[in-house]
Amino acid sequence: MSDIRFNQWLHQSGTGGVSQVASGAVGVGTTNPLADFYVRGDAQITGILTAGHIAMGSSITFGDDDRAYFGDGTDLQIYHSGSHSFIQDTGTGNLFIDSNSVQIRNAVASKTTAKFIENAQVELYYNNTERIRTTNTGAVVTGILTATGMVKPADGIQLNGGNISLLDRPDGSSHNLFFGTGAKAAIYHDGSGFSIVNNTGHTYIGVGVASKDLMLYAQASGNVLLQQNTGVRYVKGVGSDASVQLFFNNNEKLKTTNTGINVTGILTATDLKSTNFVQVLGTAGTSDKGLEVRANSTQNTDTNQAIRVRNNSNTDTFKVSYKGYVNNRVTELTEHLTTPTTYLGDSIIHHGDLDTKIRFPSNDTIAFETDGDQRLRIYDDGVVAIGQSAKSNTVGAGNLDIQGNGTSCIIEMGNPFPNYSGGIVPEFRITATNSGHTVDFESVWGGDNLLHKHLSFSGGSTTFHKGINDDEVARFTSSGQLILNSTSVTNSNDSFTVTRPASGFNEMSMTVDANTTTGTHANAFVFTKSKNTYWTGLGFQSSHGHIGAIVGKRDSTGGDSDQEIRIEIGGTHINQSEEKTWDFLNNGNLSISDGDLVIATAGHGIDFSNAAGSNAGADASILDDYEEGTYTPTVTSSGGGGTHTLNSSVNKLNYVKVGNVVTISGRFLIQSGSGGSGALRFALPFATSSGNGAQADYAHLMVNTHDVNLHNSTVQLFAEAGAGQSYASLHQVVDDGNWIAFPPADLQYNNNEYFGIVGSYRAS
Repeated sequence: MSDIRFNQWLHQSGTGGVSQVASGAVGVGTTNPLADFYVRGDAQITGILTAGHIAMGSSITFGDDDRAYFGDGTDLQIYHSGSHSFIQDTGTGNLFIDSNSVQIRNAVASKTTAKFIENAQVELYYNNTERIRTTNTGAVVTGILTATGMVKPADGIQLNGGNISLLDRPDGSSHNLFFGTGAKAAIYHDGSGFSIVNNTGHTYIGVGVASKDLMLYAQASGNVLLQQNTGVRYVKGVGSDASVQLFFNNNEKLKTTNTGINVTGILTATDLKSTNFVQVLGTAGTSDKGLEVRANSTQNTDTNQAIRVRNNSNTDTFKVSYKGYVNNRVTELTEHLTTPTTYLGDSIIHHGDLDTKIRFPSNDTIAFETDGDQRLRIYDDGVVAIGQSAKSNTVGAGNLDIQGNGTSCIIEMGNPFPNYSGGIVPEFRITATNSGHTVDFESVWGGDNLLHKHLSFSGGSTTFHKGINDDEVARFTSSGQLILNSTSVTNSNDSFTVTRPASGFNEMSMTVDANTTTGTHANAFVFTKSKNTYWTGLGFQSSHGHIGAIVGKRDSTGGDSDQEIRIEIGGTHINQSEEKTWDFLNNGNLSISDGDLVIATAGHGIDFSNAAGSNAGADASILDDYEEGTYTPTVTSSGGGGTHTLNSSVNKLNYVKVGNVVTISGRFLIQSGSGGSGALRFALPFATSSGNGAQADYAHLMVNTHDVNLHNSTVQLFAEAGAGQSYASLHQVVDDGNWIAFPPADLQYNNNEYFGIVGSYRAS
């Protein structure tokens, strides 16, 4: 079809049409153009489109590397290279994007990369999470700030929480935090330690705010050290005991402790003050003497004080000059200034009382004087002499020598009684007089608070006293006799005399009582003899001669093999062959030389005929046998045949036999076996009795089982032995009251078939 034109409309077959209206506007695909040049639908331009203004109703499509140019000389270009998209400003001015809020998002608009907000902040995101935000004072980083180069903030770095981390590099080197131009100082961690390094000028670590602390610390029991990089140490804070150590040339010189400080070496101070005391300790085993005060070349004068003691009013109470003067008086205190020893003269005299002093009358001797007289002296051998200027010739080394006034010597001890109207009385006194060579021991007791005599030594005798009247109650005479409750002996040949008190009717002449309320071991009476004839004891006799004795025996070598206590009857004296004896042996047994231990008068053995409930006077009341032990019972069959073996560890029964009554208990386990007829039976330790009637001699024992195959109607299991039998057979009582034999064939030998036996019976 050929072109057709009518009314300014050009229609081309298959392509639409182009029109121009009276205003001159041209329309493509429309007869009503809305602009000077109006395209309805898509338009494609090959080459450069130059226009003052283009209004698009739909879209303009540019191919790869097709560019949209803006400005004279194509200063601004927008295009796609086939791989990337570009907005390129090739001119000399700036590229402006004007909007109240600009956001950069991914292609599908699901994630925001950046936001630019009018009159507010710029926000940078990672995976829709804000990481950097600008503020009116700077920028806020959420998370870790990682920099490969140097960060130079003009106004500092502020963290609202979080951390700044400088991590170790993979090659083992460290990241540094540098300070100063050219990295004059650095802070870093090299993987094994933390360092602060300054390469120029001085290094200061301080607190720029008043009343704030500077703290250096280590965790737990770690130490805090101040030292050179060469290892020379100055200060060490010890975490294990919370002490502080100061060093010189790596040698400790001062250390704090829980009680103060320890100084190793010489402490030099312009002033030393203490609210308690100053303690200086020398080193044990060395020549160190403790505190040493020396003069220097400018202080070796009489007036310069080496030691001064003052009161609260700063008045001198004691002072020692560097020349050795004490309170301006010459002494030998420090006569030799170069010798580390304190010297004293002959005496130390009480100020204002010159006849009271401590003296050193000779080598290794100290004396104490009052009122011009010597009262106490300590000698080189340790003797302490009181009341004399020379010790007694009989006093040995290390003893106390007290001398009186020529006629008596009194030693008083204990707390006095100041409320006593007759004067102050001591609690205890020892008085020695040369009259009769008497020594009395007295103490205060009773309501009168006076001294009363207890013990006296006079004329070779020793007397004991009691009561307010100091009554004599016992005496050791000069002959070695002991007299109780009397002042004289009845018989001059008696070594020991006891006189019954004159009053009363029930008093004994002598009572020996061992009070065991305060201990578990006490002897009421002890009789000993040192002679090696072994026998010692206590004899009994009448006016007609020897009756018997209680004696003890011990081996002369000190052994225990033949220790015994013996009760003798008859003989002429202790340990005669004609006596009858009871011997209590060292093993606890009682041995009777002839006869039995008889409780009554009849029979041999232990006779209980007079005991309550017994058959008085009958032989059956005599206990003539006792035995206990264990045995392994033999298991057989009453009908014969078969073998049965017990377990090696569960194979014994216990028994106790008292007289003819036998009690057995325990259990056994049949481990293996086979065959046999009749009833299963086991041996008894003793055969049953006979002769008392068949039923009276029968033995019936209780039997308990575990994992044994019993008759399904069995209600009880028992063992029975007839008169004079050495075996007990096992029987089952069934629910109808009858009993049947337990056959060996029912055994399963499963290592769990226990038979428990308990009961008593009469033995033959």
